[in-house]
Amino acid sequence: MWEIFGLKIINTLYLYNYVKKEKIIDKEFNQIIQTTLSRLFEDIKTFKSEPATKFAEFGTRRSMSTDFQRIVNQILEENLPNQYIGTSNVMIAKERNHKKVI
Repeated sequence: MWEIFGLKIINTLYLYNYVKKEKIIDKEFNQIIQTTLSRLFEDIKTFKSEPATKFAEFGTRRSMSTDFQRIVNQILEENLPNQYIGTSNVMIAKERNHKKVI
């Protein structure tokens, strides 16, 4: 169980220090976010082409941040309501009244 918290902390610190070290400005960071969201919407198109496929989101340990993971879960819930069954993030599942997926 410690690995979930440990990897989340490590990933968050890595991203923070990477942005700082590489001197990524807001415009560049926004481009990274837009690229990530574009990929998400491409994945959504793929799932829509297979309506019988159900899935859960397991990004807690590798997410960019908890806030960004909330956004991803909201997008999935809104765009794939019959396919997206929830998240492994207990806090987000509770906030969104989902079943936690473990």
